Amino acid sequence: MTAFFEHQRSSYRKNYIRNLIMLAASDGNLNEGERYLIYSIGKSRGLKDWQLENLLAEDIRESEVFVPETLDNRMNLLYDLMRMVYVDGIVDNQEVELIKQIIAKFRLRQQLADHLIDLFRYGAPPDGEWKEFVEHVNTAFVR
Repeated sequence: MTAFFEHQRSSYRKNYIRNLIMLAASDGNLNEGERYLIYSIGKSRGLKDWQLENLLAEDIRESEVFVPETLDNRMNLLYDLMRMVYVDGIVDNQEVELIKQIIAKFRLRQQLADHLIDLFRYGAPPDGEWKEFVEHVNTAFVR
């Protein structure tokens, strides 16, 4: 039974990172800053270097957007996705469009994309500000 749950956790982590890779590669260029952030987030989520290397080597063009089950997990993923959008200092139109698609798949209102772009414009928000934002999203942006 433990092996089953460990497999589920590993699958969740890998799918989470696949979303980040999909976003990072959406502009046709996976740069060093994006790679570094993918490794940083992956390691913080318990993935090994070899697992991250395997994920980066996958052809993600055929990947589906991974949708976490809970709103909290969706917001955690959006937080990391927004960090990825801003890691190179350039907000690319393809990245914004993919964020909008992800928000739609997460069953959240499209206006959330503009709010996220504003919120992350000068870097990732502090924890308290992010928690307030998540509470606001829960009341105003869930469809």
